[in-house]
Amino acid sequence: MAEVLERVEQRTQQCLVCEDAIATLGFETQTFNYGPVANGVELSARVPVWTCAGCGEQYLDAEAEDIKHEAVCAYLGRLTPAEIRSVRVAFGMLQEAFADFTGYGSASIKRWESGTQIQSESVDKHLRLLRSLGLAEATKRTAKPRLPEFRMPISASAREQSRRFNLRPAVHVPEAMAA
Repeated sequence: MAEVLERVEQRTQQCLVCEDAIATLGFETQTFNYGPVANGVELSARVPVWTCAGCGEQYLDAEAEDIKHEAVCAYLGRLTPAEIRSVRVAFGMLQEAFADFTGYGSASIKRWESGTQIQSESVDKHLRLLRSLGLAEATKRTAKPRLPEFRMPISASAREQSRRFNLRPAVHVPEAMAA
């Protein structure tokens, strides 16, 4: 059935190689290497391929790269970027809030969700645990804003003194010794 949809959905665009002719979208199973050259593995994925009618060149786009990334995630047994995003969204959190909640850096979460980096095995297990335990709803109900709480009001003069505080006060060196 997927092949039928592929034939029905004929997409074209200007060729990105020669910029002169029209390229047509097709699909093919491609193999690619993952890992170090010496002991890497060969993976395969069915990807969209653009073929130019004029110059005959074939090229891949971002969608094909995403599909290859998902094949690597499947090989490693890791969540895909879309699955990581769905865990975060289930908690009803933006990336920054999810980073605070999990203790991971927001930059790492951005890299995992965009597919520029694959999360480690331990992070993957933690994310799967969050997803499988169904903590999203419970967390939404019990989450409190992380604002500092003071037991008593701080006076304006105390705030001013704290701004001027130096751990090591400036040492005055007499001019005679400085020369």
